[in-house]
Amino acid sequence: MRTVVVSGGFDPVHVGHLQLFEEAKKLGDYLIVIVNSDKFLQDKKKLCFYAFERKKTNNFGF
Repeated sequence: MRTVVVSGGFDPVHVGHLQLFEEAKKLGDYLIVIVNSDKFLQDKKKLCFYAFERKKTNNFGF
């Protein structure tokens, strides 16, 4: 079995992210999505649209 891992801010999730997930799913049996923390995004982008707690429970349509 093959596990595929993608990571990002996904803040907010957009169609490009969903396409990434779809293509990544084709590469393996399991897809793990790592969501960057609010602190990481604030340090990088200076803002967050959605709190980490909300994003980590999103099933991204799967």
